[in-house]
Amino acid sequence: MYFTSEKILLLILFSYLSHTYLLSQSLPLDTNLFKQKRPLVQRQNSGDTNYSIEETETTNTPPNTTFVSHTKKKRVKKREMEVETIDTTSSPPGFGELESDRKSYVTKQGVSQIRNLENSKNGVVKISNILLTHPIPDVREEAARSLGRLKKGAAALQKAISQDSFNVRRQAFISLERIGGEDCLKYFIAGIKSSDPEIRIASYKGLGKTNSSYARELLINHGLGSGETSIVAAALAGLGNFSRPEDLAVFKKYLPSEVIDLQIGAIKGLGNSKANGTLELLTQAMNENGNLMPEIIFSISQKNNLHSTLLLFKIMQTTESENLKTMIFRELNRRKAFGKYAIIKNPTASLKKDPRTNSERVAVLMEGDVARVKNTTEKLFKAKMNNEVLEDRYYLLEAINNKNNYNNPIVSGWVFGPKLSFVTINKEANSFLKGKKSESQILIDEESEDEKNLPPSTSIDKKGDSKNGIQEKKKAPSNKDPQFDDDEE
Repeated sequence: MYFTSEKILLLILFSYLSHTYLLSQSLPLDTNLFKQKRPLVQRQNSGDTNYSIEETETTNTPPNTTFVSHTKKKRVKKREMEVETIDTTSSPPGFGELESDRKSYVTKQGVSQIRNLENSKNGVVKISNILLTHPIPDVREEAARSLGRLKKGAAALQKAISQDSFNVRRQAFISLERIGGEDCLKYFIAGIKSSDPEIRIASYKGLGKTNSSYARELLINHGLGSGETSIVAAALAGLGNFSRPEDLAVFKKYLPSEVIDLQIGAIKGLGNSKANGTLELLTQAMNENGNLMPEIIFSISQKNNLHSTLLLFKIMQTTESENLKTMIFRELNRRKAFGKYAIIKNPTASLKKDPRTNSERVAVLMEGDVARVKNTTEKLFKAKMNNEVLEDRYYLLEAINNKNNYNNPIVSGWVFGPKLSFVTINKEANSFLKGKKSESQILIDEESEDEKNLPPSTSIDKKGDSKNGIQEKKKAPSNKDPQFDDDEE
């Protein structure tokens, strides 16, 4: 038989297809459709940095099919654990069982987040949400502390007191005391019955910020009468917030106490009080309780008026402690007490109603007293002083009234320049600068600017009466001192 090339190719193709068909009929069904993978078994070889992953695949075949199974093994490198981002507003299941290192990491992240939120918009709302929902107690405690620093979020703190764990509740009481308010009264009443001393102390302090007469009765009857030093001190601090003039006698009673904590409580109470006369008592404490100057400075700083500014300035000029100077300087900058200040360098300096030597004397300042310079004469004057003719300006000063007049603690008047030294708090550089004089028209005035001989504890009012008011430790010079002119009227 004769075969052409075309016929040969067709026979080869037919043979191949027939062979393929017969093979397919002899194989079982495709079992990939019935595969079920077992869970991966993870084993760590001791001393090895790799894991052995065993993966077993079995086939479930339908009836009348051949069962096929095979196992394959492979080696994979160990991967570094990546910490997932934790949603701090929810509590995922099983979070309390986290490893200690991961829990520490999440705690640090939560604390850092809270501090960043303090300066952000709607930060109080977000921090309050963390306080009420975060799964880690340390983060919730920090959230409560943060709301105390911000002095906001009382509602969230109250809710935490009602439902959270002990450490969070304690910090919530402390922060709530810093905020205060009438709606906090029931929480503070419950807090003074607590077994924890920190909660009781915070509650007694907080009672003073509720503006409640019942709270004031609790402070006086239960707080001051408790006999426990820390509670009495807290009650004194809380009592000051009511700013009652009759309470000044209570603070004055505890200032000379032999117990330092009670002295501090009285000082804090005076700092919280807005009643007239508190700064005078704090000035008295400066002389009698010199070891408590930081507490006294802090209490004075709570008064935002000229009287307190001059007291702080005087302490800064007289103290030798660099820490106290820095503390006061920061406070003066915080309250923007910029400008020119005068320090009395003469043993005495009379404040006069008008800028001339024979003007009516308004008050007397002692050496070391400070005043704010309100105005200066454009003209220069000549006057006798210390047996010399001196040329200078008159300065209008605002100073603390040494008469202990609670209703008018600040007095103003003119003082001749040579009796003063000047310090300027510069707004731009935030530093002290010496004042400079400028040239102007000179007015000749040959009258004396020597001070009259005054008793050491006497001040003069407009009627010519003498009253106590000048510090007794500052004595006026005698008649033998050269700066006095007995011929001056």
